[in-house]
Amino acid sequence: MSEGYRVLTDTTLAVPMVMIAASDDHLVTVEAARRWKRHAAAGFDWRLVDGGHFFLHQQRTRLLGWLCEALQHPLRCIVRNDVVVPGYGAQWQAEIEAVMAHGVPFVLIYLEPGDDEAHADRKLRSRWLKTHKQAFGHLRISLISVLADEARRAHFDAMGKIGEQASGIRYETAATQAEGEALAQRRISQYGAA
Repeated sequence: MSEGYRVLTDTTLAVPMVMIAASDDHLVTVEAARRWKRHAAAGFDWRLVDGGHFFLHQQRTRLLGWLCEALQHPLRCIVRNDVVVPGYGAQWQAEIEAVMAHGVPFVLIYLEPGDDEAHADRKLRSRWLKTHKQAFGHLRISLISVLADEARRAHFDAMGKIGEQASGIRYETAATQAEGEALAQRRISQYGAA
């Protein structure tokens, strides 16, 4: 938060609030984090994790699980191309499992996915998807790749049809992130209406 930010002491939020604080955070003490309770007009939950101010980097999977638990409605998970680096497969698996553990349906949106995924990561993800095909297919509403290039979209659409036949997983494309998110929202609405 900005160093100049000041909250009005009588301000409340009419939404449930979950406060997650780190035990060794020297910028926001546990006591200061707990004071947020006075701003929660529709419920307050408290979580304390090990770590410092940037604990979310070490606790990412755990936080994702808590987020799913708190929301309990379909999620849009956005995967940026810059996080798909060699060795990311294990983190992808842990994060997908955290989402699935809470039974929350989701849409995956990949922003400009590359064609150069490391073989070991592709193999790990493929093996995981085969093993968890039924559970993944039950909770995953759609997988959307955002691709600005029309030729790449056509290629991904063709590959998606093959993938959909093989796995039962819906693959779709969009030209922009806004279009991808709008498509995700339509799929989530259709899922909720079914």
